[in-house]
Amino acid sequence: MIDDAGRALVAAREDDTLELLQDLRAAREQYERDVAKRSETSKFWKGLVNRWNNALNVAKSFITSSEEVALTDTQIESPRIQPQSRGFSASRAATNAMLSSGVADASAEIAPIAEISAPLTSESTRPVALRALRLGSQGPLVKAWQSFLQGQHFDPGGLDGEFGDKTQAATSAFQAANGLTSDGVAGRETMMKAMQLGFELIEEPAADMTGSNFPPRPDFPPLENTAARRAVFGAFNFVSEPRPDNRENIRILGTWTRDNIVSVPIPQLRKALGPHAPASMQFHKLAAAQLKALWEEWESASLLDRILSFDGAFVPRFIRGSTTQLSNHAFGSAFDVNADENPLGARPKLVGTRGAVRELVPIANKHGFYWGGHFGSRPDGMHFEIAFIQ
Repeated sequence: MIDDAGRALVAAREDDTLELLQDLRAAREQYERDVAKRSETSKFWKGLVNRWNNALNVAKSFITSSEEVALTDTQIESPRIQPQSRGFSASRAATNAMLSSGVADASAEIAPIAEISAPLTSESTRPVALRALRLGSQGPLVKAWQSFLQGQHFDPGGLDGEFGDKTQAATSAFQAANGLTSDGVAGRETMMKAMQLGFELIEEPAADMTGSNFPPRPDFPPLENTAARRAVFGAFNFVSEPRPDNRENIRILGTWTRDNIVSVPIPQLRKALGPHAPASMQFHKLAAAQLKALWEEWESASLLDRILSFDGAFVPRFIRGSTTQLSNHAFGSAFDVNADENPLGARPKLVGTRGAVRELVPIANKHGFYWGGHFGSRPDGMHFEIAFIQ
């Protein structure tokens, strides 16, 4: 563990906007080059370089004052709190430059680190500086970090947006597993490593098919809570039965499962995965026709080669990290594919990379499915769930 003086030094370094932007750029380019296998002569790469150059130039132009004001995480959560008016921010301006080629979706539950700011007034106000996440931090960015840790198989103790002891321990475990200083603070080096593993910090225009915001969100929402799911699929009684490998596991009581869950033939599974794959899915009877139609259209569109694994459908459990909200899987209204390539909390694989499912999403939306990659604060790129019955 580091002492108070060491933490102060780390915090001071986190506020060095130019250096941090340069480090983030290097990490992003390394990810695109080594993981996504992007060509440096591609149109995507040229656009990426142009956006980063623009961001750095704008940041340099705004570094004119030593009177930086850094808001606390509590202030980030409350948009009504305004900091003192002391000019512009290089970090905010740079992020705006990165986003200038497209507008971020207003419905997103979490903004990129450098995008969050207090409301602007007639007098210019100081936006939030780039800060590390540590014990006591709160807010949507913490929740996103917890989701990422969960997807990397480090238990943060829930997805509540509170950076407590368990999230600190999970952060330390993530750092140790990746050869970083295990101090429990999600700072510069930790975030850079997380970015290489798919943690999203900077949004890109949805219009770019190769970018992280493709495809755009549909014009309908998901079923957002247990009450909404019960209203569509029916209620059941259950007891919690956590297991070492699945602490969110439940056991459904009564006849609900027998009355509602059916075996839906999906021959496309074996066409995609071979003769040892399952030939059917356990799914809710109300959505069986939509499920069949979805897979049939994926096949007609020659997209079955995008499916590398089938990772479950009907599974009685809470949503990951919760002990109160029932998962869509518990209602037999969701299924997962390509889980290894698209872990919970990480940026779903981009089009053209192994395991990417983004090209499957528009057809899924057409058949009433919502993609987990569009969950704002906890992306779940493996996941497709019923949003409405057709």
